Amino acid sequence: IKTKDGFIAFDAGDNPDKIAKGCETLSIDPSSVRAVFLTHSDADHVDGLTAFPSAKVYISKNEVPLLKEKKYRHFLGLEHMNSLPVSTYETLSDGDALDIGGTLVHAISTPGHTLGSTCYRVGDAIFTGDLCIIVDGKVQPMVEIFTEDMDMDMISIRKIAAMSNINQMYTAHTGYTMNSKDALDMWR
Repeated sequence: IKTKDGFIAFDAGDNPDKIAKGCETLSIDPSSVRAVFLTHSDADHVDGLTAFPSAKVYISKNEVPLLKEKKYRHFLGLEHMNSLPVSTYETLSDGDALDIGGTLVHAISTPGHTLGSTCYRVGDAIFTGDLCIIVDGKVQPMVEIFTEDMDMDMISIRKIAAMSNINQMYTAHTGYTMNSKDALDMWR
């Protein structure tokens, strides 16, 4: 998202070189990204962080145990600990709002995929990370083998569905919709 003095990114992908090339294609200098808001700490969302050398990194305080406790994340039946390729980050709690270059970003706790998963709202747009996928224009939970707690994930989807004035929804792996009302209809 373009702000008054740079850009905001939501997640950072898994490859800093690919991220830098993508930014170049969009005529964005990666050093102009002022903030990266992480939806969770899985490698495919954080390993590209070094592409943004000037960015502050934000992550849910509830996600931090995944970075500090060995054998915490159960992924594909294996236990392991997630890590970030940067040493400094700031933590957020549910309901926190930050002004980044004149753009207000709201943190919304949405546990399920990981225990600290967080969505971010900017205006009428929401960035969901791996909370859900969009299939044939409809929201579905993320695939179970990648999700820590499916029941909690579905509660989090209902939390998002209950929010008003959200039109745009951006997922991490299955694109976006400009009609989140219809996409979330079955979750209300």
